[in-house]
Amino acid sequence: MDGFTLTCVGSDGIRLTDFSASITSGTIEGCKDSITLVDDGSHLVIDIEIIDPDSAGIRVNSNNNFISDNQIQSNTPDSTYGIQLEDADSNQIIGNTIDGLDRFGVLVDGFSNNVSGNIITNTVDGWGIFINNGGDFNLIISNIVDQSADEGIFVESNSNLISQNVITDNLSGITIDNTDNNTVTVNSVSNNIDYGISIEGANANGNAILSNSSLNNGVFDLYSPDDPTCTANTWIGNTFVTSDPSCLN
Repeated sequence: MDGFTLTCVGSDGIRLTDFSASITSGTIEGCKDSITLVDDGSHLVIDIEIIDPDSAGIRVNSNNNFISDNQIQSNTPDSTYGIQLEDADSNQIIGNTIDGLDRFGVLVDGFSNNVSGNIITNTVDGWGIFINNGGDFNLIISNIVDQSADEGIFVESNSNLISQNVITDNLSGITIDNTDNNTVTVNSVSNNIDYGISIEGANANGNAILSNSSLNNGVFDLYSPDDPTCTANTWIGNTFVTSDPSCLN
């Protein structure tokens, strides 16, 4: 884009089609979906400033894309998604800044995506990072998630790695919801209104909560109400003060 600005009035912005298209270095303002990635994928979206998207800042409907160093900012109630992966696999979502979206900072629906090094703040009425039940084996690493109205990171799929994230001042920090074999390790989770790290649902099994710091959370630092004997999942080496049940470690 060579530093230029695209301003929309009631329309979508830019659509990357076919294979290995790219967009870099510009501003997109007021579009419905600011950037959409479709077809064979392997597209690049780098260093784009997206202002007040009406639906999604970046909508991803293809595989193997690289989305990095973009800034997505919203001051409007209709901006539903910062970055939305929809049945999209093996994408790299790295080093983006997302602020003020209404429902989702990053919504992950797909397999083997890497969401790393992003800063997600002020999700007005939803979640910082939401891993949908449409895909497993995602990496959620070294993100900062702050001030989400719901969970900072919410997981409803299996076999994901959530590691080295900083999760503060959300409704709850990290929640595993009725899913299996996720690993939550070396995260810093603090000052959330309800729970720090929680596993909820009687069908959640084989999850590993290892070596996290979960402190100063409002209700419990560690919480697993459906596993009173602490045997369905593994909790080892976490730093915390409050827990329910008391056998969590």
